[in-house]
Amino acid sequence: MPHRRRVVERLEINIPESEFQRLNTLFPPTVKSSTVGNRAVELTKFHFRSIDPLCSFREKVEDCDLEITSNGQVQRIEIKGTAAANVAWSKLKINGTQSHTALLAGMLLYRVIRVYERNPAILVLRYPEDFSMNPEPRWSVKQNEA
Repeated sequence: MPHRRRVVERLEINIPESEFQRLNTLFPPTVKSSTVGNRAVELTKFHFRSIDPLCSFREKVEDCDLEITSNGQVQRIEIKGTAAANVAWSKLKINGTQSHTALLAGMLLYRVIRVYERNPAILVLRYPEDFSMNPEPRWSVKQNEA
């Protein structure tokens, strides 16, 4: 029997006009990855607040981008945003050993797509069902001494 790919969970985000304008003021459309990433985090918070208005957040905690506490339960997630309308796999990078280790152990990866549009969505990705992680070498660049 052939292996069937799992259907990725998709969370549609319905943003009211006031929230859309707030996001555009705080994180205006740009190609800067930091702005895309920060907007993705805000969109994820908006999603969780729509489920539980009393939930609380901590950002950049040890091995994750966002820790959510809701109804006494704590969940940690890695968040990666893109202006693209799809996953944009070639641009999806995991930085840091702690995040890598946590994803291997079951932490969810939220890929927020269409971050600058009125109707963004979150794709909930699970390792190893939805993705694998391949190491890539990186080189630091230093100025030569005169």
